[in-house]
Amino acid sequence: MAKAAYRAGTKLNDERLGREWDYTKKENVTHSEILAPKEAPGWFHDREKLWNHVEAFEKRKDARLAREFEISLPRELSREQQIDLVRGFAHREFVSKGYAVDLNIHSPSASDGDEQPHLHLTVTERQIGEEGFQKSKDFSLKSQDQLRHWREAWSRDANAALKNAGFDARIDHRTLKDQREEALQNGDLDKASSLDRIPQSKSGSAATGIKKDGRLSRRAEFQDRIKKDALERQELARTVINIKTEVQSGKLSRSDAGDRLENLAAMASKRSDFWESKGSKIGERHWSSLSSQLKIDAQSTRLGSGIGQAAEKIGGGKGGGKAGAGAGLRPGKLKIPGTSGGGGGGGGGGGGADETDKVVNQSIAGVKKIAQVMAKAASAGLPSPGGAAGAIAKSIIKPGLGRRL
Repeated sequence: MAKAAYRAGTKLNDERLGREWDYTKKENVTHSEILAPKEAPGWFHDREKLWNHVEAFEKRKDARLAREFEISLPRELSREQQIDLVRGFAHREFVSKGYAVDLNIHSPSASDGDEQPHLHLTVTERQIGEEGFQKSKDFSLKSQDQLRHWREAWSRDANAALKNAGFDARIDHRTLKDQREEALQNGDLDKASSLDRIPQSKSGSAATGIKKDGRLSRRAEFQDRIKKDALERQELARTVINIKTEVQSGKLSRSDAGDRLENLAAMASKRSDFWESKGSKIGERHWSSLSSQLKIDAQSTRLGSGIGQAAEKIGGGKGGGKAGAGAGLRPGKLKIPGTSGGGGGGGGGGGGADETDKVVNQSIAGVKKIAQVMAKAASAGLPSPGGAAGAIAKSIIKPGLGRRL
């Protein structure tokens, strides 16, 4: 009852506790209404009667009384358009299936001074018939598949509303990881790098209020650090792309490229340590995996520094040598693709590049296997393998990362 009164900014009498909840002074409640199925008794549209009946109907002390959704609304839409959007979503997903919905829109000020419109959708746990609540609950609504369906449905509805209103802005219900993989598949490296960041949670009104007073809460400080972190990762991605371009054009040797990638790996490792010190496992894993990958890329690039002659022998012409020397580096990949070779040997250049790729990738795979063996050996207190391959593998191992290699 208290939550229902607060969400609606109204006054409700709580029959179970014998007290009144008064939130009529609450600001920024811009819309409030109850939606119920056609067959529901008329009193279901009365907020006080609805939630008192819910509390009286449930007998278990640990019973769930309702299901709440908190959803950000597009700023671009007018208030009327926002109301139409949320009504349509609520009717299709809940009311049409027999549930009552307490719908409230709040529009407090955001940290940038503009409105932050969002929806509080409180849905009854039980479906409603002509005589009231059904005796049994539909437990299928608790599945992860159902949650994904709701997220996708909201994304679809919101984007349709934005399109109909003439706006180009769109929302995406998918994880940052899924969005980034799609961007990489489409060859959009700028978008992929912008999506390579730690997920954020909202700061909240308390943290925003503290920030407006010139102070910084721990949560706000953490959020600012995440934003800075995202910019750093974008800059790092651009640097790796530039290294790739310089290697392909012949402006940068593979040895120097490997050194630069090694320096980037060291920087990523420091970022991992920072997030670990802050107690953020996501941030620590985010940067440690990147550091490990950069070390592997650095070593694989150096392995390719002397493959020009080998490619020339395999390809049967000088074209193969050029292919080996101009092979490009793809950030985040364990493959060094060769470019099409020209000059003597006719089609031998392309063949040389393919064979060179195979040799290099086999070498990298071997290094990874040795790294895994070394990690297991270290944990068991056994001596690690030696030799050049062992030295390379040792350089890409970081404590705790053996399983990821």
